[in-house]
Amino acid sequence: MARNKFSLMALVFLFGSAFAMAMMPNPASVFCESQGYTLEIRDGEGGQYGVCVFPSGECEEWKYFRGECLGPGDTGMRPPADSFGQNLSSCDEFRDAEVCPSLWQPVCARIEKGNSAPYEIEWKTLANSCTACTSSTRMAVVSGYYMGACTPPANSACDGHALGESYPAPDGCNTCTCTETGSACTEMYCLNDSGPQPDGHGEPGADLCQSLFILSGALAFAGFARAGKFF
Repeated sequence: MARNKFSLMALVFLFGSAFAMAMMPNPASVFCESQGYTLEIRDGEGGQYGVCVFPSGECEEWKYFRGECLGPGDTGMRPPADSFGQNLSSCDEFRDAEVCPSLWQPVCARIEKGNSAPYEIEWKTLANSCTACTSSTRMAVVSGYYMGACTPPANSACDGHALGESYPAPDGCNTCTCTETGSACTEMYCLNDSGPQPDGHGEPGADLCQSLFILSGALAFAGFARAGKFF
């Protein structure tokens, strides 16, 4: 009886979890509409997909969400990854601030550009909430902010890594950084056989080890010969 009761509770929990996940909004769709653009659901070969429609152009919703394609005036910066589902912090408490502290507590500010809606939306990292909220101008109004720096756009030239991100090079020992022009990698000589090396000889690490082994064998043989071990 107790086992059946436990099994029933487990099924109810799993069903409830699956239902809650199914009811969660699509973050890419939410982001598109939160930027003031129109979301269209279309039919494709693989099923339905969302498109974020701008005043002059459009972009598949997930590509727009990742910053792989841009809306009007868009720099590709996005809110912090952990901000989804949270409300923007208001700037009301800083509207009359005259001096802000020189404090680095980065926020990701949402800036509305233009004379009237629909506005061009830009996300920008600023030093702190006071600095962000007092930086509005007539043509660029900060409508709120998230705590934390903005997420830089993914760069297709860097295998999906974000601008400024560091990651291991394909050879396993060098390090690459994603720049505006693509991946920039260090060029240290690698003593391993994990892949092609900068000099183009394939696996110099393995060749070097083999050469050292042969050299040590030759030196040992010469030492024994001099000592008269073989003659």
